Amino acid sequence: MIKPLNILVVAQTPPPVHGQAIMTQYLLDGEYEKIKLHHVRMAFSDSIEEVGAFRWKKILHLLGTILWVAYSRILTGSRVLYYPPAGPKKNAFYRDVAILIATRWMFHKTVFHFYAAGVADLYGELPWWGKILYRAAYGRADSGLALFQEGLRDPEFLGCAKSVVIPCGCPDLPPADLGLEDPRTEPVVLFLAMLSDSKGVFVFLDACAELVRRGIALRPVLVGWAESAAFERELEARVEELNLKGILERHGKTVGEEKYAIYRRASVFCFPTFYPSEGSPVVLLEAMQFGLPIVATDWRGCSDIVVDGETGFLVPIKNTAAVAEKLETLLKDHRLLKKMGRAGRERYQRLFTVEAFRCLMEKVLASV
Repeated sequence: MIKPLNILVVAQTPPPVHGQAIMTQYLLDGEYEKIKLHHVRMAFSDSIEEVGAFRWKKILHLLGTILWVAYSRILTGSRVLYYPPAGPKKNAFYRDVAILIATRWMFHKTVFHFYAAGVADLYGELPWWGKILYRAAYGRADSGLALFQEGLRDPEFLGCAKSVVIPCGCPDLPPADLGLEDPRTEPVVLFLAMLSDSKGVFVFLDACAELVRRGIALRPVLVGWAESAAFERELEARVEELNLKGILERHGKTVGEEKYAIYRRASVFCFPTFYPSEGSPVVLLEAMQFGLPIVATDWRGCSDIVVDGETGFLVPIKNTAAVAEKLETLLKDHRLLKKMGRAGRERYQRLFTVEAFRCLMEKVLASV
């Protein structure tokens, strides 16, 4: 029997709840024959508001993380370092620099997993000494894993010896729980994500308000937490301005069965994101899992997940009129809505289950 390859995973797991942390947890929870995963948890942020922001406590945690990586390298005998670069935010970049320069030399191989797109875009914004650090930290890894085809630009720019696309996945639920054929008297249009301008929340609200003005019955449902207290105030003002307060249903941080219950009663999932470091949004996979047609932007990994005209519609970023038009098309044509929802469910089962994700990850990591 071949001895499994020991791999040290240095990455965030929930909390806070966001795509990279969720996928890392899915990876760690898997059972494998060819690889054995050991985890050093990065816990620089306790909430979404802290992600990418400077805090003095993060300096102490940084030093502790470096020491724990060194200790775990010796304890586990891991020869491969698995690390997800932070993306184009400068504070997080300098954290990556410190960890990677201090620890990469301890390992025979390095695998970068680019959950946050845009690492390549950061290079041109750095001073000359920042570019030296960038190349020292990120340069010439053995494998670079991207979530979608366009995302291969990051590992290729960094000179990774091997670049591979591995889409995200999420656990399936028993089909009997999906309720795909339940009649809905008041169509629910769902947005679920961190609430920020670049995630498209204002585009979503503006499109729903436009449909209400046209006399189209719907219930917009907004699920997620605001990126800051200031944005929450801005969001409340926008809801008031659009006269949506009477019909908008809001939920804060929602996970597990509570979240699944919201998906089950939704009719359409709307995600008009233009988030700069958007990768492969897990919320789109979850929506397809529950048989929901999707209206999303032709942006980053969304374009690889949603098949335009088959499982939903892709529209240009920051285009409220296009979002409203596609939502109206689906809400007025129940047969089309169901057809696209079923097609999305089938596509999810073929490509985006957590089992498929783990299988590909084991294959690629073992090959390193």
